[in-house]
Amino acid sequence: MTDLTPKQRLFCATYEENGHNGTAAAIAAGYSEKTAAVTASKLLKKPKIREYRAALVRDMLDSAVLTPERIALRKEKIYADSVHKDRAKLALKALESIEKSMTVREEKEDTRIEISVEVAE
Repeated sequence: MTDLTPKQRLFCATYEENGHNGTAAAIAAGYSEKTAAVTASKLLKKPKIREYRAALVRDMLDSAVLTPERIALRKEKIYADSVHKDRAKLALKALESIEKSMTVREEKEDTRIEISVEVAE
């Protein structure tokens, strides 16, 4: 993956973050506005770019996984920052509901979900 230039890596990250707008991602990465659409199309066809994008998506999915530890940390932050008490109460209720759901699911069975990421052209 280190074969990519910093511009190409920035293009990939921006492309994933902006909802897959290739032209906007190319411009944000520093490519010419006049040729951004063509550049984006060419970049998206390169195997190294596709591999890098797939790795980015996997990393995003890994960081989005809720674990009991992450829920506990989030609850601690809410308690510490509870300036808006009504919002804090709602957020804590939501987290506790998720926590309960996770506990019930763990009691039923230890489930593991495998996610395969393939990047379309």
